[in-house]
Amino acid sequence: MHHKKPARIWFLLILPVLFLQGCGPQETGGGVVVETVIVEKEPVILRVAFPSVIDIADVAALLAFERMVEEGVIALPTFYAQSELAAAAVAAGEADIGVGAATVWLTAIGQGAEVQSIMEQAANAWAIMAVKPLETCEDLDGTRMAIHSEGAVSTAMLYAYIDLNCPGTEPQYLVIPGSENRAAALMAGEIDATPAELIDALRINGLRPDEFNRIADFSRDLPGLATTGVWVRSEILEENPEAVKSLIHNLLEVHRQIQDDPEWFVGQVARLLTMNEEDAALLPSIVEAMLAIDHYPVNGGLTVEKGEYTIRFFTDSGRLEPGLVASDVYNLALLGEVLDEIGVR
Repeated sequence: MHHKKPARIWFLLILPVLFLQGCGPQETGGGVVVETVIVEKEPVILRVAFPSVIDIADVAALLAFERMVEEGVIALPTFYAQSELAAAAVAAGEADIGVGAATVWLTAIGQGAEVQSIMEQAANAWAIMAVKPLETCEDLDGTRMAIHSEGAVSTAMLYAYIDLNCPGTEPQYLVIPGSENRAAALMAGEIDATPAELIDALRINGLRPDEFNRIADFSRDLPGLATTGVWVRSEILEENPEAVKSLIHNLLEVHRQIQDDPEWFVGQVARLLTMNEEDAALLPSIVEAMLAIDHYPVNGGLTVEKGEYTIRFFTDSGRLEPGLVASDVYNLALLGEVLDEIGVR
């Protein structure tokens, strides 16, 4: 499920924020005339880099962006074809904040990018989907296996899964960016297997029941792995901590509202994404499945321990060069301040 950027959101995002304090001379109760003025405050602009196209996983961020406008913080998103391009934009200072796959951003940090993760974007919700009769890890040998990119977190989990469960198995890899595009290719018979996000795995089984197998479920098998993140340039953390706190606060509020009122979220997804009738019919069950794994973490998802495990997992699986330290990569200070203000759930 994806869509083009709706004009109603982005129109709001370019409006300046005005703080009205008065409109000319006014008399107080004591007869003293006080001159009041309209003060215009320049909004804080945060340029946000997204990988691939908008899908349901990004809706929470869009809803948070809408709320941030009222606080004088404008988030301007740009969508890149691949995760690596989004990370490169943030590392080069062309964007301030990025979201997406941990392996891509951890690799960039290992290469010198001054970026830190402040919270998870979403929980691990990946699976390996394959055409029947493929059922096991060994069955993937020689199959047409589509991946998002070499640096994608789903690719790293796929490689690790094969190395641990069926070493020596060699699929024929081809790159198709976007989980929804790979799901379409799988249903069209153009590929045999692919890592798929939970949403796309549910769509595949919902639209074409009894034709595909879920060979692995990483949400169940690797629950301690931080596969995504919200990544911020260190300079922005130092110069605009209140703007970053606004992002964290509004994301957590949206995540909590999703958890408390799934029907509201279904309506918001329908408002922000263009869907066909089949997708719309599946949407309530997709949201239910997402909530079952705490897909939108109500407390931010990240801990130092989770960060340490994530670095160790991807280092041991050969996806990262040794040397990264969790305390340098994961900056949870602002998340802690926000949780102190709104409480832990």
